[in-house]
Amino acid sequence: MNDTTGLVLAGGQGRRMGGVDKGLQLLRERPMVEWVLERLAPQVADILINANQNQEVYARYGHPVFGAEIAGFVVCPPGHTRGVEDSVRTPVRDG
Repeated sequence: MNDTTGLVLAGGQGRRMGGVDKGLQLLRERPMVEWVLERLAPQVADILINANQNQEVYARYGHPVFGAEIAGFVVCPPGHTRGVEDSVRTPVRDG
């Protein structure tokens, strides 16, 4: 059985795109996050989504959603670390 957990990084401030939520931007008439989830789902046992805004929208996809708070803004880097720490089920092998 595959016990890998996938982590979708949908955080970030979107500064280069005027602050928009990139994961919810349409690509070929579908939010980009849908494309990611579609490709990731067959490869992993569980999926977590790290999002800094619109968490209720991401939650509609049926996966746990979390963010990380830093200086009043929810950001991705600490979130992905937390996601990995919270979801690791397979021990890391040395060497």
